[in-house]
Amino acid sequence: MKIIRQWSRRVVAAGSRIATQLYIGIGSAVALIAVISLIAWLSFTRINDAQSGVSEHVPKMVSAFILAQQGNSLAAAASRLIAATNADDFEQVRGEIEYERVLFEETLEELLRQDRGGSADDISAAVAALFDNILALEESTEEGFELKARAQALRGELLELQQLLEQRAGKAIDDQFFFTAAGA
Repeated sequence: MKIIRQWSRRVVAAGSRIATQLYIGIGSAVALIAVISLIAWLSFTRINDAQSGVSEHVPKMVSAFILAQQGNSLAAAASRLIAATNADDFEQVRGEIEYERVLFEETLEELLRQDRGGSADDISAAVAALFDNILALEESTEEGFELKARAQALRGELLELQQLLEQRAGKAIDDQFFFTAAGA
């Protein structure tokens, strides 16, 4: 215990000297700088990790945005498909849809390659539904043009039959009218 008292007296006595006070002040400043440097290093590490995460997700977000734009273009083309008034317009829009579909599939493949989260099944199901709907619209519109052409042909045939009926029945009705009026 005596040793501890002697040591504490020396420390107190040494603490009163200017050199010791400078050493303690400079040592404290160095220790404070070391702690601040450690905190800054840890903060920069966290910022780097956050930026790496963002940098990893940006290409996926860009691909997803492009995919959404192309999906919108496909939907717009599908509505133009329905609005096509003749076969030439229909074929032109069908070509545009095929071009948009190829771009869409390429972008989708790129997005699915980047995706590691397992949402590929949901995306693939939605894309399959979109393509099925567009295909149904194409078939329906094409069938509509075929039905229009068939109706036009039937109108022509009906007109010919009407004219033939008027020719043949017209003479018979005219004769019947004459016989009725003449009383014979």
